[in-house]
Amino acid sequence: KAAILLNKGEFLRAGYSANADIILDKKQHVLAIKEGLLQFGKDSIYVEVETSPQIFKKTLVKTGISDGINVEIKEGLTLNDKIKVFEKMADKKDNKEPTEKGTTSSGRKNN
Repeated sequence: KAAILLNKGEFLRAGYSANADIILDKKQHVLAIKEGLLQFGKDSIYVEVETSPQIFKKTLVKTGISDGINVEIKEGLTLNDKIKVFEKMADKKDNKEPTEKGTTSSGRKNN
């Protein structure tokens, strides 16, 4: 079951199909990265952050909510960190740097 609010002049018809976005949680102005940039250790989640040109350091992160593509980073990264991108992700745009966002695309500010 679901409750919906219709604008004046809108109505539903029986037997028709519909698409819906279900939002379970929403946050504004959070740091987010592509989920594919995360690496998983035995008991940890981390990314590799560039410390010098082509020199990377394993950095533990604490994650928050996710939309299945992007994930909130609660601790461990800053907006200026550069994250190691793996070959399969290198062709995608805007996935190298964390970004401030409203819940979880690769780093743009979402108001």
